[in-house]
Order: sequence, then structure tokens, then C-alpha cells
Amino acid sequence: PSPHFQVSETTTHIQLALDLPGVKLEDIKAELVNGGRVLHLSGGRKVRAGSSFSFGEVKFDKRFSLGKNVDSSKLTAHL
Repeated sequence: PSPHFQVSETTTHIQLALDLPGVKLEDIKAELVNGGRVLHLSGGRKVRAGSSFSFGEVKFDKRFSLGKNVDSSKLTAHL
């Protein structure tokens, strides 16, 4: 499944906010791919299935294309 996200933009900044309930910081991977033109976010969290003692994992994988005017060397992340 894809996480819910919101993008806001000003003349100098683009902000991307993702809703990842229950996902720990150490379980999120963020990387630039395709020569710094795509932001790839992935990760997951463990979940208990029903009232049994079996566990599963919910994973997410989302890619965001960055415009040609985005300087990938100035990207920052705040989690």
C-alpha cells in the first residue's frame, strides 16, 4: 500500500509530508535514484494478525519524481 502524502510548494521550497502511523524511523529508507531525479521512500512495520499470535508486515514503497529545477544537493529530511 502507498502512504498518504501531501505536497506543498513555495517559490523556494517543496515540502513533502507522509502519514506513516506505527512506522519507526529506523524502518524508513529514503534514497535518491535515477541520477538524483527520483526520491524513493520505502519501509514497513510489523503487525499482529487478528487475535492470534501470528505476525505479518505492512510495507510501503513510493517514488516521487523531482522537477529539473530541484537541486538534489540541497534536499533535507526531517522525521
